[in-house]
Amino acid sequence: MKLNMMPQCSYIVPSLDKGSHTMIKQATFALTTAMLCTAASADFNDRIGTQYVNLAAGASMVSDTDFEAGTALVPLTVDNEYDTGYVLSAETGYNFGQFYFIDNVKLGLEVAYSQNDIDTHSAGGANLTGPTGELDAFTFMANMSHEYDTGTKFVPYYGLGVGIAAIDANDYGVNAVPNALDDGDESFAYQVNAGVNYMVNPALDMGVNYRYAATSGIELTGAGGTSSDFDYESNNLTFNLN
Repeated sequence: MKLNMMPQCSYIVPSLDKGSHTMIKQATFALTTAMLCTAASADFNDRIGTQYVNLAAGASMVSDTDFEAGTALVPLTVDNEYDTGYVLSAETGYNFGQFYFIDNVKLGLEVAYSQNDIDTHSAGGANLTGPTGELDAFTFMANMSHEYDTGTKFVPYYGLGVGIAAIDANDYGVNAVPNALDDGDESFAYQVNAGVNYMVNPALDMGVNYRYAATSGIELTGAGGTSSDFDYESNNLTFNLN
C-alpha cells in the first residue's frame, strides 16, 4: 500500500512491566499504531516520494539449536529440532527513488514475530521422551530494499536489515526433566531477503519473499545454572501485501 502523506495521529505507549523486552515491545506498539493511523487516511499519488506499508505472513523454519541442561560438574548438552512455525511482520517506510547513487530505494522500520514449537530434544544422539518447548522471536529492524524496474508489472527486489531481537526459549524440557530451559535474551540481529511483487493496481502490490534472519550474542541459562550460547537462525517464506 503506497501512501503520500503522514496525518497527525495521537497514541499512547502503554507501560509494560512484565517480561524482559519492555523497550522493544513499546517501540513496536508505537510503530504499529502509527502505521494503522496512517494507512487509514492516506491516498496514493506516486510510487516515488511516498510512504509505504508492508504486511507479511508465512512459514518460519528455524535451524537446530542446543543448550546446556546440566551443571558445571555434570554437563549435559541438549540438541533441539523445531517444527515449521509461522512469522508475521509489518513495516512502514519511505520510497526515496534515487538514494545517493542507487535507484529505487526504500528505507523502512519493521517489527516481526515468529513462533516455532519443539519437535525433538536429544542428548548423545538419542531422542528424549516427551519433548516440550516453544521458541519465540521478536525483532525490530531498520531495513533497506532495492527494487528493479522491469518495464512490466513484476518488480523483483532484494534487501537487508539490522536491529535487535528478543529471543525466548519457553518451557524446554522432557517428561523426566520439565522446564530444563526457560529463559530469554536480547541481541543484535540482521537479515537479508529477496522476492518479487506484482503491481495489482497503482496503490497495491502483492508478492512472495524469502528471508534469512539471525542473531549474534544470545546467551541462555538452563535450570542447572549453566549458561550457553544460543545461536538463532531462521529461513522464512512469506506472502506480502505492499
